[in-house]
Amino acid sequence: SGRKVKMYIVEDTNLEGSGYLEDGIEYRKVSLISRRLFKSKKMLWIKIVEYSLRNFINFLKEQPSSVWVHDMDGLLTVILIGFYLKFNSSRRKIIFDLHELPPDVYFDRAFHRYLLKLALKLSSCRVTANQDRWNYMIEKLKMNSSIGHTALYNFPSISLSLKVKEELPSELKSWLNGDSYLLFQGAALKGRLFQEILSAVSGTA
Repeated sequence: SGRKVKMYIVEDTNLEGSGYLEDGIEYRKVSLISRRLFKSKKMLWIKIVEYSLRNFINFLKEQPSSVWVHDMDGLLTVILIGFYLKFNSSRRKIIFDLHELPPDVYFDRAFHRYLLKLALKLSSCRVTANQDRWNYMIEKLKMNSSIGHTALYNFPSISLSLKVKEELPSELKSWLNGDSYLLFQGAALKGRLFQEILSAVSGTA
């Protein structure tokens, strides 16, 4: 499309840096002070606030035509930028990509539910991985379905499908010792039906 794209990310290492992806997209790695002060999941709300404020400051510096915010960690970012765009009558867009379903607390508790509904209303575009997730969300949140939404299905890109198949790492190949294997990407949690998939493949369902 000819648009210039820049990504802002926070890695597990919490180190600053920058570079370019294979397709030429620029990225900036942000380091959070709160993550250095509070380890593991301690004071998570402080980390979210700092992360959101840093995102908002970067938005003001860059002044992009559109912002794509990914997943629930960006909820407060969506609200901050959304209010800014609304009160400045800006034509710029903010896209809220809820790839995964929000945690149950955002459906069960009034304050969390209010924040999620506010973020969705302030968004210029709402994205989920499929229509069923969106239907479930608006039903739980008791929102009007006319709010609008886009389903962005998890299909591989053309560039990914054209990549040359690479060999497995030697350590993994040695460990497999010629056995066939199933690659399950993501956390092997109950909600992701890992056990059901494993049972179906092994014929024990």
